[in-house]
Formats: sequence, structure tokens, C-alpha cells
Amino acid sequence: MPVASRPKRLTAALLATTDLPPGYQPMLGSTGTSMMGDISTDADICDHRVATSAGIRKSETAGVAFTRTGGGPMLFESLTVTGPRAARALVAGVASAPRLCPSVLTSIPSSGQRARLLIRPLRVPRLGDAAAGVAFTVTFPAVNLTVQGKMITVAYRDVATTIMLIGVPQTSPREATAIAAAAVHKLQRIR
Repeated sequence: MPVASRPKRLTAALLATTDLPPGYQPMLGSTGTSMMGDISTDADICDHRVATSAGIRKSETAGVAFTRTGGGPMLFESLTVTGPRAARALVAGVASAPRLCPSVLTSIPSSGQRARLLIRPLRVPRLGDAAAGVAFTVTFPAVNLTVQGKMITVAYRDVATTIMLIGVPQTSPREATAIAAAAVHKLQRIR
């Protein structure tokens, strides 16, 4: 299948408000989606930088962002055609990060900022072909900002799916895994 048709198929597999718990609405603009593109294709979280890896072209990535009404968390989803081996490598990188680098000073190219990332393991049910998750705290010293989050990456065939909830002390791990499961089920129906 030609590469040009992949983004359209990926876009059809993205989450919609009807797939999410009540209260989520699409986020206007591209806030955070370029950062998600960097994070969702980084197979080595512990290399002190967030960057595209695994030979992934941006044309093979689709993403969407939501926010919950009433000041709730931001939700980002990224789907990336990587090939089966690279999708599993992305999951393995997420799974090993809490052990290999529980604290990392990283550079995020899309924002031009440096951030301190504290990583903890997050239990994730069996999803797709392989899945792993982390809970994290990110501190941006330049702007004196700290945010909480959860990230789950799932490999399904040739696609890596990444779900990230940011600003989520009030969001349970169960909600994060339910959203990831909904994303994988939608991807399985479409692809």
C-alpha cells in the first residue's frame, strides 16, 4: 500500500469524543501535538532528549488532542506507522524507562525547553501485541511549572499508539488504561 494513503487510514482510527469518558472535547489548534509527535516516536526515553527515532517519517503519524471541560486533563493520542519491530521497540523503551532512568533532564525540540522528567512504572493490561505505561512528573525549571501525567504506548501490527494524559493527579490509572483500550479497539476495527 502506498505511504500516502496511510495518514488517511490513521486519521480514521483516531479517538473521537464518542470513544472517550464524558466531558472530553477536541482541543482547538495544534497545542501539544508536535510535542506528542516527538514523544510517540522516541524509542529511547533515557537518552536525555526527546526526538524522532526508528526512521519514522512525519507523514506516517496522525494525532489528536482533547481536554476535559472544567479544567480537567489534556489528552493526546498519536498513531504512527512504524513497522512491527519498531512498534515493539517503542513499547520496550517505555517499559524499561522507570528502571533505566527514573530521573532524566531532557530537551524537548518542539518547545525549545529543558525539563526534568521523573518516571514511575504504570501497570497496563494486555493491549494489542505489546503495551507499557509510565506515570511521570515533568518540571520545567525555566518557567517554574510542574505537571503530572500518564503515558501508555501500545504496539499493534505495524502501528505504535501512544496515549498521554497531562495534568492528571485527578485521573485514575484505570481511566488512562480505559482510554488506551478504546484507542486500540478502534485501531483494530479500522486497520
